[in-house]
Amino acid sequence: MLSILVAIHNSRERVINLLRTMMRPFQGWPTAELEILLIDDNSDPKFQIPQLMSEFCAQLPAGVKSRQFIFNQHQHYTRALAYGFSAARGNHVLFISHDMVITADYVRTLLAVSALDSSIGLVRGVSPYVDCFPQHVVRPPFPLRDYEDLEAFSRYISGYWGVNYVEDRLLTGDSMLVSRAALDKIGTFDTRFFGYFGDIDFGLRLQRAELKMVCAKGAWLWHEGAGAYHDKAEKTKQAMQEIHRARMEVVGKAYQVFRDKWNKSMPADYVNADSLPLEALRTAPAPEGGDFQPLISPDPKICTVR
Repeated sequence: MLSILVAIHNSRERVINLLRTMMRPFQGWPTAELEILLIDDNSDPKFQIPQLMSEFCAQLPAGVKSRQFIFNQHQHYTRALAYGFSAARGNHVLFISHDMVITADYVRTLLAVSALDSSIGLVRGVSPYVDCFPQHVVRPPFPLRDYEDLEAFSRYISGYWGVNYVEDRLLTGDSMLVSRAALDKIGTFDTRFFGYFGDIDFGLRLQRAELKMVCAKGAWLWHEGAGAYHDKAEKTKQAMQEIHRARMEVVGKAYQVFRDKWNKSMPADYVNADSLPLEALRTAPAPEGGDFQPLISPDPKICTVR
């Protein structure tokens, strides 16, 4: 079974764009082999995200399992994924952000690469926007007019690269396919991280468990990038520079959590992802509490599950 996990915060139009096409890649799949997990991370009520989620689930083919998690406190990326990965029951879990659109070729290529080697624990793809990995950025040479154009470009990339992949040094928050074997070995995301560095921590623990973290060069999806921040700019009328400054303050605090967990002799201030001593940390003694992060269940005081 494949579990499809979507974490949502505001961005109504982007969410609509994702949900109206999200099941197209799975036409012909046995419905019992699909599980949909939707998380509303305390979106502004005016966006009516829970309503969109309910309408989507009501239209799912018979037999597709679905659950909706509606938080009344903002969990941010790391904690939302921690709950989602804990709830998933599939042999693989595919995480998708709400500013993405996926295709059948994208999903097929991820799964094909994952099946090449039992030591591959996580597979990501390429897209028009990728944090920290300019080598994984693939932009169409022409405007995409509709979903059919998007499908055609994704099919071209898949046909060109096939199941070729490269190993990544670190994990950045993006769409990813995680194997059940990886979750069984290292658990879920570490909820000590509010937003950032939860992905880097997860990738580090995965590599410490001697599992590979790879990019499938033939798996292309549409990713607008920084959707939550564009949405915040539209909502608050703040300049993107101001939003970026506030974002980097949160990044800096998350880095301190990472530093306290893994090596307090690391530089006091965050520089960039390239400066992180991940190679040394892969063989360092286990942090306090160990590498494994137990699965978690949402507190009913802050989350409604339906």
